[in-house]
Amino acid sequence: MKPIQLHEPCTFGAEEALVSQVLKSGDWGGDSAMVHICEKWFEESYGVSKVLLTHSCTGALELAALLCGLEEGDEVIMPSFTHPSTANAFMRCGAKPVFADIRADTMNLDTKHVASLCTAQTRAIVPMHYAGVSCEMNRILEIAKAHDLQIIEDAAHACHSQYHGKALGTMGTLGCLSFHATKLISCGEGGAIFINEPHLIERAEILLEKGTNRAAFRRGECSYYEWKDIGSSFAPSAMSAAVLFAQLQGIQKRVDAHRQIWSYYLHHLEALAQEHGFSLPSVPLGCDHNGYIFYIILSSHEERDALSKYLDEQGIASAFHFMPLHESEVGKMLGSKQGDLPVTEGTYVKLLRLPCHAGLMEEDLERVVDAIQSFFQTVKTAHNVDAAIAHYEKA
Repeated sequence: MKPIQLHEPCTFGAEEALVSQVLKSGDWGGDSAMVHICEKWFEESYGVSKVLLTHSCTGALELAALLCGLEEGDEVIMPSFTHPSTANAFMRCGAKPVFADIRADTMNLDTKHVASLCTAQTRAIVPMHYAGVSCEMNRILEIAKAHDLQIIEDAAHACHSQYHGKALGTMGTLGCLSFHATKLISCGEGGAIFINEPHLIERAEILLEKGTNRAAFRRGECSYYEWKDIGSSFAPSAMSAAVLFAQLQGIQKRVDAHRQIWSYYLHHLEALAQEHGFSLPSVPLGCDHNGYIFYIILSSHEERDALSKYLDEQGIASAFHFMPLHESEVGKMLGSKQGDLPVTEGTYVKLLRLPCHAGLMEEDLERVVDAIQSFFQTVKTAHNVDAAIAHYEKA
């Protein structure tokens, strides 16, 4: 029986033709026509003042940190439950990550904890929109306004998701997206930064262009370009942009497919979850999510591990997710944990992601649901829970 993968790159058919077109054009670089076509697509589709493509979401976050003007001793509040890139970007500027707890229903920032962490040294908040579901942005915007803070949205999971009708990535000072191979819209490696404050556009272009004003020179705004700031090489290649543009043409179709998969799992696992005490994802009112990830929260870390190993035996991939940053080797050295993070610590060890990609057919989803039902109804009964867990811990 064919294995069911957790993620699987899916194409729309125009990718090869567009890459071939770029190759024949000779316009291959980060300042190419294809790169700017993609940037224009985002600006027009989401109403962003300026969008710059980057080689990765990590690059977008690093560019965002530079634009924020962070210095040694500044503090940046972010979830501990996120990818290390979220923290790395700000630490490169000398800022200290301050880790906040998450909500149990969405795995997103707990705004009450965020508010309690603000100090005279706090300069920014980084909400990470987990699984494509928006953080409580209205409250985060209120906190930021009260403390004069910048907001950098880590929207790596959230391309084409919305919060009360606004695209994620467009509400903060800056927004960062990912087009990694595992993402809903992908070009293998890629990212974008949404610049929502017009006064940051000129410097953003300079930093992206290795610290030069080449973008202004290209537009005929100056007679030569020169070194203006300490930048880096953040731009992607035109070939990556060609793949991305092909993907963007089918973005609503892709989101619809993911939402259907997400809804299938929710509907077919709801009764089982109630019976056996595990949790399903929650989407608050006003959040129009993209269906990027479907996960379940088991009753214990041992049960999570046992189910994962059982699914693997059935040829079905599943996966855990982020180890909290404050519990990592670097996090412990930082000593950045601000009090207890009970939800983060108690939930991440029980989270299991299920296969979710546009290549899944209904029979694949049936296999996944049937396997989970089999685990709970046959393998894990009221009489042999400990034996089943012990068996899969040894496997």
